[in-house]
Amino acid sequence: PLSEGPVYEVRMRKNGYQVVEETAGQWSVMQLAALLVEAVEKDTGAPLEGAVVTLAGGDSQRENRLTGDDGKLKFENLVPGEYFLRPILKEYKFAPVSTIVTLNSGQSERVGFQGVRVAYSVRGMVTSLTGEGEGGIAVRATGSGSCAE
Repeated sequence: PLSEGPVYEVRMRKNGYQVVEETAGQWSVMQLAALLVEAVEKDTGAPLEGAVVTLAGGDSQRENRLTGDDGKLKFENLVPGEYFLRPILKEYKFAPVSTIVTLNSGQSERVGFQGVRVAYSVRGMVTSLTGEGEGGIAVRATGSGSCAE
């Protein structure tokens, strides 16, 4: 029982839920959803750290996040709806290239992407025997075995 006179403001919150006041004293509650994304190397199954995963959808949100050292990341507190996911990592192509996931209230969904390395990068400096930097020199890298030139 609350005494009359003062004006009271009531707020409702619970982790994993969206609570909206429809009218005075009338609330609607929706359980939110989650997506667990995993990126691995196709041939070895090794986790791919640092892949940028783009999430778009739901309440017109767009978010870019990086996979951790275990190749995983979790998008939490998502409003039910359709979400578009796309991973990107330098020197890799992913299968699938992108995917669309439909989430229902309270649903937790897993999405996996497999990456195949399609390029390699080399970075460095050419120096003379004295340790001085050299300019204007072309360097050519060649592969061995199944790696093409």
